[in-house]
Order: sequence, then structure tokens, then C-alpha cells
Amino acid sequence: MFKTRLLRYNFIIVFSILILIIALYILSVISLRVFYSIILPALFITLSFHIAIYFQFKAEKKHNEEFIGTILMGMGIRLFLLLIFIITSLKFLDINKNSFIFSILIFYIYYLTMEIIYLCIRNK
Repeated sequence: MFKTRLLRYNFIIVFSILILIIALYILSVISLRVFYSIILPALFITLSFHIAIYFQFKAEKKHNEEFIGTILMGMGIRLFLLLIFIITSLKFLDINKNSFIFSILIFYIYYLTMEIIYLCIRNK
């Protein structure tokens, strides 16, 4: 019950932030380059969070050793995918690097906090 509520509130917060960013772009407060520099990391870090939730669901009923192994496997996959995304984005896309790195940092910290909270309530 609390887990689904947490995921729902998380979705509402991130969706509101994305709507705000889109509104800032439509109102010409931020440029297209900065817009892509913020939206791309938000989408990929969100995808990474969903992969983490999938592996947590997969590991939920397992014993401690299997649980940790499954979570670490998910973390490895996410790390590899994010590394590929960051390298290709910085190398091939015309984006604002400062906005891109700062956006990755903010969204990653937010989702990591949500993931830790979600892991802590796995037995409730």
C-alpha cells in the first residue's frame, strides 16, 4: 500500500517538474539546447529508476544473499546503461554540458533517495 503510494507521488512530482520545464521552454525562458540538456537526463534517469524498481520487485521474495545479488546485478546494468548514455550524449549531441551534468546530478540524487526509501520499506 505504502509502496504504491510512494511510486504514485514520485510520478506526480517528476511529471510536474517535466511540465514546468516544458512550460519554461514554451515561454522562451530557456533555449532549445538547455531544454534538451534537462529533458534527456530526466528521461534516462527515470528509465534507470524503473529498471531498479523492476529488479527490486524481482528480488522481493528472495533470501538475503539472493536479494543482494539481484539488486547488485540491476545496479550493474543501470550503471552500464547510464555510462553509455552519458558518453554518447556528451560526444554526439549539441547540448549544454553544464545543464546536462547538473540535471543528471539532481535527478540521480532524487531517484536514489526514492530507491533507498523503497528498499527500506520492502518488508512492510
